[in-house]
Amino acid sequence: MHIKLEEDVLYLYALSLLKGFGVQTVLRIAKGLPSLSRIAQFSCDDLQGLLGPSLGKELFQNIHQRPDKWKDVLERAENDYARHLEQDIFPIAITSDLYPPLLKLIPDPPPILYAKGNIALLHTTNAVAIIGTREPTSGGLFVARHLASQLAQHNYTIVSGLAKGIDRAAHEGALEAKGKTVAVFGTSLETVYPAEHRSLAASILAESGVLISELALGQRGFRTAFVRRDRIQSGLSLAILPIQTRNDGGTMHTVHFARTQNRLVVCPKPLSTEAHALQYEGIRTLINEGWEKTPSFAPQHVSYEKLLSLFQRKLHELLDERERREESKMEKLPSPKTSRISVPTSPQESTESPKVIRQQEPFESNLETIQLPLIDSVLSSTQDTPQVLHEVSESYFPSSQILLWERESSESVTPSTNLATSQTNPKNQSNPRKKSGTSKKRKDVSLKQLEVLDEQTSQR
Repeated sequence: MHIKLEEDVLYLYALSLLKGFGVQTVLRIAKGLPSLSRIAQFSCDDLQGLLGPSLGKELFQNIHQRPDKWKDVLERAENDYARHLEQDIFPIAITSDLYPPLLKLIPDPPPILYAKGNIALLHTTNAVAIIGTREPTSGGLFVARHLASQLAQHNYTIVSGLAKGIDRAAHEGALEAKGKTVAVFGTSLETVYPAEHRSLAASILAESGVLISELALGQRGFRTAFVRRDRIQSGLSLAILPIQTRNDGGTMHTVHFARTQNRLVVCPKPLSTEAHALQYEGIRTLINEGWEKTPSFAPQHVSYEKLLSLFQRKLHELLDERERREESKMEKLPSPKTSRISVPTSPQESTESPKVIRQQEPFESNLETIQLPLIDSVLSSTQDTPQVLHEVSESYFPSSQILLWERESSESVTPSTNLATSQTNPKNQSNPRKKSGTSKKRKDVSLKQLEVLDEQTSQR
């Protein structure tokens, strides 16, 4: 199957450059029009019906009454797109089949996602976020690392935020198991934060992982960037496992987003030898008081069969939701009332959904403590991943001349009740996309302020 990559990214990015067109407006356009390349064919009434009288008229005038301005905006989008490709960063539009399927379901997905690495990995639905504080206990580091390793061995992709502490342990646990991991940046991909994790980011790329951000190259950090990053971590995942956090820690932001997004939250219980550590404050709240008895398990006694079964039931629920939304979308898509420019109608994007295995029993939100001996071997202490910069081959990064991406139709997700082998990793392919970004007005901050802001707004 061939999928054209660059066109929608180009138009989404160009729209974001227009005055008054922020992320939510661009998202409404992306979801409301059947083909962004045919935007010039829609009448003023069509656009006003989608965006409201003021913005609809403004967009129509930008395209038809200020053609030189619209042309300049499109040219800038093309130039910025090329700049991303030069750095092996590929913008992915929300309309693309390459866009993460679970992330599409959240209330406010990024219209464009910027990815570097094994882009095919983003299409997996067997992904779990492992997150927590930047100042963990030694036991917390062990649990994060071990759970990530075990889940990676069961073909689950590990999602985390490349931060110090628990996030780093989660990424490294996946890498040690020869598994796959996704690092979600709170900055643009040109800036690895914290700087001491550059070698870790390089190792993620070397092991067929992927780095992603919603910020375009050159887009500066803003005060809520790390909090907004948290919604992407949970949005990519079918479940999140908070390891350690205080009640006011940034991890609780991700927990909140996960609940809003209908994702599963499962907590490893505090280790008995550290049960009263302040780092478990938020975990105790979640288990004992919050979120209607959050499912939990003792990390010393994990039944992965039961845990993965719980994950798969949530996945089936999310895939059902995806199927219903796609059916509803096809019924609501408008057709242009007037054709002002003679443009061939593009074939409709395939709406074929992964085959869904529907759950036969109701979802249980309260999971009893899971019992099964944990592997006795003790993991080595947290170490820096070897500082090996991967020389990227064309199997991951096609040249800028490649405008089509080929994906075998057999790659569609078919959930299986065999939880240890249910997910087959997609083939390692990557894809160029047209440049894009968001231009919603925000209060910029310098890179020197990132550390302070990060600790204040999303301290884990």
